[in-house]
Formats: sequence, structure tokens, C-alpha cells
Amino acid sequence: MYIGGYAEYRDGFTGIEDIADGSKVRVVGVLLKNPMNGNPVLVGHYIDSQN
Repeated sequence: MYIGGYAEYRDGFTGIEDIADGSKVRVVGVLLKNPMNGNPVLVGHYIDSQN
């Protein structure tokens, strides 16, 4: 997953550092295909807490 500089953190998160290991999150973004290796890449835009 890739989270760009324009990601919006919601539900109490202010940045990636607020997300602890094992936290349940919901990421809304776009799923793309990496042209170099064919693997899917999720580009996150909204990051919400699910706890």
C-alpha cells in the first residue's frame, strides 16, 4: 500500500504514526496494477479507524 502526501486521516488519526501495530483500519483509495511486476498496489486516500 502507498499513502501519499494528500491522504486524509479521520476518526482520530492525524498521521501514519498514530496507527499502532494490529490496529484495524479502513483504507479508501484506488487499486492499481504495477506495470513493472503486475502486482496490485493500493494507493490510499482516506484512512479511518475501525477500532
